[in-house]
Amino acid sequence: MQISDLFIAGNAKSKGFAVHVEGDMPFISNGFYNNGVVGFVTPIKGEKVFDKKAICVSSFCEATVQEPPFLPRGNGGSGLIILTPKEEIDDEELYYYATLINKLSWRFSYGRMVIPERLMNLTVPDKPKGFSHPVIINELLPNGTQRQDVRIKKLKEFPLTELCNINRKYAPYLYELDTTIQRTPYTTTTEINNGIALWCNEDALFNKGQITVSLDGTCGTAFYQFDNFIAGEKTAVLSLQNDNNPYLLFYIATLIGIRTWRYHYGRKLSMDRLRKLTIPIPVDDTETIDNKIIEQLVGNCYGSHIFEKHIL
Repeated sequence: MQISDLFIAGNAKSKGFAVHVEGDMPFISNGFYNNGVVGFVTPIKGEKVFDKKAICVSSFCEATVQEPPFLPRGNGGSGLIILTPKEEIDDEELYYYATLINKLSWRFSYGRMVIPERLMNLTVPDKPKGFSHPVIINELLPNGTQRQDVRIKKLKEFPLTELCNINRKYAPYLYELDTTIQRTPYTTTTEINNGIALWCNEDALFNKGQITVSLDGTCGTAFYQFDNFIAGEKTAVLSLQNDNNPYLLFYIATLIGIRTWRYHYGRKLSMDRLRKLTIPIPVDDTETIDNKIIEQLVGNCYGSHIFEKHIL
């Protein structure tokens, strides 16, 4: 069936987030970070607030499920498309169809963005039989340590070049590698397995405790590496200039990774673009990086206990 069989498409209508006064209404924008919630605002007269649970779809086919009421980003030519169910459906169906839409994101790019006509004509499979258990988000999340209450006083933009050494080396192609003994990870632009495509019997080119950033594929995908490794030619390698703080490096990798939406096949992440990035980092009253806050933020991430196990 098509998306049009299940949903009604609505266009968002709102001004930019920055012109709003702080309030209680979640403002939804592109991306998956914080489920697309940029912040909480007071709607401006004439803006369109949605009062039913719906799927928000960005121009790059990023679909998130939103609880009402919410105010979606609508300014400019790439505002969100809001999919409201034609008939009442349960939460599990809504998340099911949002997931299917996300899996079709490869069809869209900066040069071919999502528009209502393209979205509504997408074909998705029916909900499979046997979907009877209600979706309870908290039950889907892994158990971890208790999250800390983190209060950031101030953020400061740091040029990436002031924080990190940015390197790139040419390595043998995958088919040239000796894989008889698996002792060294070879990282590429893959988005899974921490960027590791395979393990091989070759000498490492980089020491552990650095991050790899993809310059192709899903550009900007970043991983912290726990072993000495080889990085492919389309992968940049970043290390801290003045510190050996794995928490800060992991934080930087996360901030780079959430900007992957900026890049696509026609606008890849080059070394030059990477060097021009700035990273917002919590600082103290003297505008020095607040490493304690950084450690708390990383500690609040799911899986942080695994990260700490390998770095401590």
